[in-house]
Amino acid sequence: MTANRKKPKAEPYTPSRKLQSAREAWEAAVVREKQLRDAYHKAIVEEMETYDLSQYKMAPHTPYTEPHIRNIALEHGLPPKSERKKSKQPPQEES
Repeated sequence: MTANRKKPKAEPYTPSRKLQSAREAWEAAVVREKQLRDAYHKAIVEEMETYDLSQYKMAPHTPYTEPHIRNIALEHGLPPKSERKKSKQPPQEES
């Protein structure tokens, strides 16, 4: 019978510099992508506000759906166009 032999202890794995560099580059790209997306969303909202556009009119000019455009606008404090219209109407006098 063979005796139980202990395997020699393997050294712990250390990621290569190549792997570490690739991860750092990827993480930087993720941060940059978020900055660019936020700038794009802000530009969308500014266009909607400047030209009084609804999400329906804006969506075909973006890669987003109407509900997504609505959410972007709401995140930036721009209510839907129907609500913007209501707030622009002068108050009606009561009789």
